Amino acid sequence: MSAPEQPPVKLAELPDEIQSLAISPNGERLAVGTTNSIELFELSDTGGRLLRQVATSNDSTEFVARQIYCVAFSSDSRWLTATSWERQIAVWDTSNGTIRATRKVLVHELMAVAFVPGRERLIFGARNVEGLFVWDFNSPNSEIRELTSTLKRNIRSLAVTPHEVAFVNGEWDGIIRIYDTSRDTQLGTAQQSTRAGVTDLVMSHDGRLLATCGGDEGKSNGYLHVWSIEPKKGE
Repeated sequence: MSAPEQPPVKLAELPDEIQSLAISPNGERLAVGTTNSIELFELSDTGGRLLRQVATSNDSTEFVARQIYCVAFSSDSRWLTATSWERQIAVWDTSNGTIRATRKVLVHELMAVAFVPGRERLIFGARNVEGLFVWDFNSPNSEIRELTSTLKRNIRSLAVTPHEVAFVNGEWDGIIRIYDTSRDTQLGTAQQSTRAGVTDLVMSHDGRLLATCGGDEGKSNGYLHVWSIEPKKGE
């Protein structure tokens, strides 16, 4: 980025369509989710190298990596997570790519997942009006909690603050919904000034800025917005 006139470095050519990307907060790892695999790269000043293919669609024992819509790193860069169309979610150790925990037989169309900063806890959501779920993966067999406040909601993408407040957008509806996941309540909503649909959102590492993007399908009115998150007094 410091030398934009130089051509980009080709890191790899993959045989399958890439559906998701994530760079670890410390800048040392790149996760790539495809239609049939999850690839973990080690990044360097000169580009990087493939560290490990952590999962494939042919693995029938632990995690079937088919249609990887979302990959995400924990705030300390220690863990990597992903959801699969095969109704699964998993966590890997980013130092070597080995699997830490996985759960199966969840719901289809798991579109979004995020770590709660500073905790071994995941929040993930589904597109087929199933809402949000919470999982403490440090106890892999613990109950996956379903948030009743989010039922009948499509989840396309989400971002979570250290206070376990989740910002969520649905499927082209243009509304950002805000949930307190620790208390299972909806705190409010935010509407884009364009009234167009939201397709993705991402939060800064310090939890103070939220970027959203979207538009109306089939129309040339794409937008990118940055929001300031104002915590309540004492938070």
